[in-house]
Amino acid sequence: MRAKKLTAIFICGVTVAALLLAGVFLSTHIEHDCTGNHCLVCDAMAACGNLLRSLVGLLIFLGLFLPEMLAAQFGRPASAHHVRPTTLVSLKVKLLN
Repeated sequence: MRAKKLTAIFICGVTVAALLLAGVFLSTHIEHDCTGNHCLVCDAMAACGNLLRSLVGLLIFLGLFLPEMLAAQFGRPASAHHVRPTTLVSLKVKLLN
């Protein structure tokens, strides 16, 4: 269990670092002297932009569908808040013979 937790934290850290570094790179090189065709800085900026778009799309997808997928896997509705199971005690049934 500890290895899974560490792996999840590592993946989250790498994702956050990629987002931050891509954003910093884009903001610092927004006004560069472009050399024209096949400019390395423009290519790197395009790659950073694609990375940001794909990660944001992935985060939106996970935010929308991950709770439903987990709820389906564990067999309970995702939107149900504190659903109490129906038992004989909760129905106040007396088991008198």
